[in-house]
Amino acid sequence: MDLSKYDLASLERVDFVLNEWRHAGADINQIGKSMYAFGAFAGEVLRNLEPGRWFKPTTEENPDDFLEYPFLAVRLLDGREWKPINLGFAMFRSKELVNLRGALEDLLSRTT
Repeated sequence: MDLSKYDLASLERVDFVLNEWRHAGADINQIGKSMYAFGAFAGEVLRNLEPGRWFKPTTEENPDDFLEYPFLAVRLLDGREWKPINLGFAMFRSKELVNLRGALEDLLSRTT
């Protein structure tokens, strides 16, 4: 799988792999490192499209939960924030298909 371009088409390939894993019954605890890597890749796709920086969010919630854990996130210069790592975990656990590309397109279509 070629992920060297850091573009929206690359996220389609990531979504495909994550959905295949989920369909095959992969356990989230077994693929956690890959989920983190794919989420980080999604964040770099965003940074390739819009200027922004990684930051570490703080949380008062349950830091042991993948959905609440303060994984790195991206803050764009206009203040929009995206948490692709948390989002990847959340999507993998949901009943809907993983669609990081759609989530990123949604973020890019919004203005502050």
